[in-house]
Amino acid sequence: MTALGLILAPQLASMARKKRLGEPVKFKAMQPGLTVLVGALLGLCVALTSVGAGAMGTVMLMYLYPLRMTPHRLVATDLVHAIPLALVASFGYLIAGAVDWHMLASLLVGSIPAVVAGSLLSGKAPGRWVRVSVAAVLLLAGIKMVG
Repeated sequence: MTALGLILAPQLASMARKKRLGEPVKFKAMQPGLTVLVGALLGLCVALTSVGAGAMGTVMLMYLYPLRMTPHRLVATDLVHAIPLALVASFGYLIAGAVDWHMLASLLVGSIPAVVAGSLLSGKAPGRWVRVSVAAVLLLAGIKMVG
């Protein structure tokens, strides 16, 4: 579902812009409450699955803030949001004793350099390329989890 949202992002952004510009007072009044609701939904998704919640947040933020969110800004905002969210969820799993330390260390050895490289590349890549790449990865992950 998130992959589809990312692919349809330009159409969603256009709809949101029309709504934002067509009913600015009503749309702006709803933004804070909807943003809190989105945060609650994303928190639940991260705690339960940890898959796709970041991209889902990106799609939702794009719809809620269509005039000031560029693709790169959306990714950056979502990542900064994900850090404390993941820390809280991680702490719960840590207390439950569900962490495989050897696997975690291996993941970090590969992930940290890839995150640095990806951050540098995404800042130079066109927004559409970033969006389509994330959508493809999420679609493949979803297919793998269902199958």
